[in-house]
Amino acid sequence: MLMLLTLAPFVLLTLMQLLALVAVRGALQETTLSLATAWPSVTVYVAGAALCCAALGLAMLLGMRGTVSSQSTVLPLALTVGVAAGALVMLGPLLWGQAAGEFTLSHHLVRALLVAPTVVLYCWHVSAHR
Repeated sequence: MLMLLTLAPFVLLTLMQLLALVAVRGALQETTLSLATAWPSVTVYVAGAALCCAALGLAMLLGMRGTVSSQSTVLPLALTVGVAAGALVMLGPLLWGQAAGEFTLSHHLVRALLVAPTVVLYCWHVSAHR
């Protein structure tokens, strides 16, 4: 049960990233930003959401009782995907803030302070399946 609690923040991070996709769509309609200006940040938001979902799927796959060989191949992939998802979750708002001209360093530092422990807990959860 405790191990499932270590995965809970990453589930919330995934939901946050999926909600961010909806918010970016609405923000594109409300602002004067063209899609050509915002495409890097939109692409990073989509990739971050996809990697978050994939990381959760891999963590659940590791939680199932499988063979040792399948766990030895899935474990490094799950760790890599989880860390990459955390990096993209951080990069999306940075690119959006730069494109929109609303870059606020304190907002991104707070986000980093919240995302980093989430990724660490995810890695802890996945590594426990060795």
